[in-house]
Amino acid sequence: MISADDFCKGILSEIDARKERRKKILAKIDEEMELWQVERRKRRVNQIKNRLSQIQEEAKLLEEELQRLDKGKQVIATPELPKEENIVPQNEALVSERLQKQSEDQSETSGTQDNPGQTNKEGEHEDEKWVKELAELDRTILLGHLDGEIPDMELLTIIKKRLQGPEVLEWTKDRYEYAIRYPERKQEIWVKSTVFKHKPTKEEKEWFKNLRLDLTEYEMEKYARLRYENQVEADFRKEVIENAQKTVRWADIVKRDQELAKEAQQKELDQEQNELEAESSGTSHNWSTSTPVQQQPSRVLYSVTDHYHKYPHMHKDDMPPLKCGCTPKELDREYRRHMEVFNPSTRMHLHCCKCKRPGNRRVIALGSQGYHQICNTCEKWLNYTVTEEWWYGKPCKTCLEPMRNRINVAWQIDVCSSSYFHSVVEINI
Repeated sequence: MISADDFCKGILSEIDARKERRKKILAKIDEEMELWQVERRKRRVNQIKNRLSQIQEEAKLLEEELQRLDKGKQVIATPELPKEENIVPQNEALVSERLQKQSEDQSETSGTQDNPGQTNKEGEHEDEKWVKELAELDRTILLGHLDGEIPDMELLTIIKKRLQGPEVLEWTKDRYEYAIRYPERKQEIWVKSTVFKHKPTKEEKEWFKNLRLDLTEYEMEKYARLRYENQVEADFRKEVIENAQKTVRWADIVKRDQELAKEAQQKELDQEQNELEAESSGTSHNWSTSTPVQQQPSRVLYSVTDHYHKYPHMHKDDMPPLKCGCTPKELDREYRRHMEVFNPSTRMHLHCCKCKRPGNRRVIALGSQGYHQICNTCEKWLNYTVTEEWWYGKPCKTCLEPMRNRINVAWQIDVCSSSYFHSVVEINI
């Protein structure tokens, strides 16, 4: 058996090992978060650089457009150039290009004046498309990120930016304002399908592009964080299951000690058997290893009713005794005395060889010390040891010494000697 000190040391070592594993997991999480922050900064820097390059390209295109318009105005304002013989061919080519651009601009303006309805329809279609995209973005924010959840700071900043734009769905503005006013509360959100008409301006279109970029970045970070947390939780659960399988319980230790004790007893029995066989081989001259060893017949419990069925026409007083040595006359007498006091509902076909009282397999078992079968009560008194009593070794109520004998004085009051009995009685009186 393992001692209590070894058991406590094992528990303390397991606690220290769990603490170290927890520290390693937390360190790993911190490293992953640092890497994630670095990647996030790099991604944000790349997005800013791309946005700056786009702005520079747009600025160049606007400058070229402005120069082209300035050149067209100069061509329209100036009269036709006089014909000179000493003009450089390059100047003639530039003038021809300007005139060609002017004619193209005039054709475009004339085309727009001829078909004004077509341009208006295209503009209305683009406006409807823009409004639908903004409504879809509202549904994503409300139903995908705000419904039944507490918003974080990044989502609140996106909501504040969203309130700077127009309202295209009914009651969405109230929901956004409620989320900003009470950020620690959850709210159930439903969205109506009615979409308002709105004609966006250039500033609103630019605002919508930036808002969409911010929402996309927020979703990427959110889903990456959720995936990382789920992976960490799955790894932790897997490690817990592996550690639980590796850990040794107290019941396993006790079971292993019992198995080792049984193996040691079996080895001792085998050794004794081998010694007996060696002695018998030395005394007997006709014994050979090829002859099988005769096993002793297994002991069985003898039933009184089966013995009665063997002699159906004989009286119980005239019947021979059972194989255990008990006579049917004695067993019948004790059976009748038992039935006068008790009224059992089960079959009482067995008997005790010591007290001769009837019983069944619950109370009758194979005996010892010269008794073939014996009841539990008789077995207890035959193999009685006072050290197994619950009161043995407990302090006496009078002398405070460990009790070897027990004398009950009153309710829950026991003494170890009769001399203390009278003193306790006199004190109680």
